[in-house]
Amino acid sequence: MGKAASPDLRDRVGSGRPPRTWMVGDNPVADIAGARAAGIPGILVNPGQDGLQPAVRRILDKAPWT
Repeated sequence: MGKAASPDLRDRVGSGRPPRTWMVGDNPVADIAGARAAGIPGILVNPGQDGLQPAVRRILDKAPWT
């Protein structure tokens, strides 16, 4: 289980606050798989390889804002 699947995060997500939650991370196992285990969408970025601006663009493009 990744850090996103920690009981503390699951409790906060399960409480309904905030209404929209995403896990953004650079590790497909600890971040993205953990997010899925917690029932929240994960957005994989690699700012070290791609640079910060492409990582931010990926977050803005992938996050379900509605």
